[in-house]
Amino acid sequence: MFFILLKLFTGFISGILFIKFFPVSIPMGISDMIVIFVLEPAGFVMGMIFSLSPL
Repeated sequence: MFFILLKLFTGFISGILFIKFFPVSIPMGISDMIVIFVLEPAGFVMGMIFSLSPL
């Protein structure tokens, strides 16, 4: 039971951090996305790490 709650809490925190590091502005084209990834690679890497939460 503790392991399930730990996974739920970790997934929740990872989801919040993923949203924080990947702000989406509407409308967003593919060229805007590529520019953001090139100019801010640390945010992209952190967002990818948080998207791989163990939930």
